[in-house]
Amino acid sequence: MMKKLFSLLLTLSLILVLAGCSSEKKPGITFVNGLDQTWDNLYISIETDEEWGDSVISAVVNPGGKVRVDMDKFTENNAAGVYDIGVICHNNMNYDVYAVTLADGYEVKFTSTGNTENDTLTVSVTDTEGKVTTYQGYIYANE
Repeated sequence: MMKKLFSLLLTLSLILVLAGCSSEKKPGITFVNGLDQTWDNLYISIETDEEWGDSVISAVVNPGGKVRVDMDKFTENNAAGVYDIGVICHNNMNYDVYAVTLADGYEVKFTSTGNTENDTLTVSVTDTEGKVTTYQGYIYANE
């Protein structure tokens, strides 16, 4: 009886372990806050959309912090494509960049020379092969 119980428990344990191993990671992109401001919201929309939609983060991202966003939060088919990205920070400023190519596994880093409309926003996108593409964005007051 004890052997059968042990075999049953062992089998159940193996099934649970294997079930956990088989789950695939969703396609996603890592965003890095290289600004000196805390992010309150992060918006991503397909370049052709006229609206931003909902923020894709549920918690703030502090300076130097990272957040991984599953692609199903901003695209229906998890497809690579051209997107607009917007961040609203604690200082009530928008940091937007347009026509950015994104795909699964990319890393997107926001940096700026300051926090006024005259300052420069730079967004660096690193693809899965390590190639970096740089985009210039806009900083402006959130209305």
